[in-house]
Amino acid sequence: MFPILGMPLYVNIRPWWPKGEDGQYQSVNSVWERFKDTDIGVNRNTLRLAFNGDLDRGKFENLSKLAAIASALSGSEVSISELLEEPTDD
Repeated sequence: MFPILGMPLYVNIRPWWPKGEDGQYQSVNSVWERFKDTDIGVNRNTLRLAFNGDLDRGKFENLSKLAAIASALSGSEVSISELLEEPTDD
């Protein structure tokens, strides 16, 4: 499941990100506003990087918070390991 030691991992929260009525992803700011003053709030840049699948470093506490945010957005439990992915060759 996880890459060979030394390979990078990224946090990606997009699979659980809400979409509007138009089918487009809601803005990072709107999701950040929803959680900013809660126990699971993270800063806007962390949330933006996780939405883009570009978050590759940070505080361990934020992994737990991002999993909780993904769980709240999706309505089902999301584990930290589900947020982690290997980079793709796009």
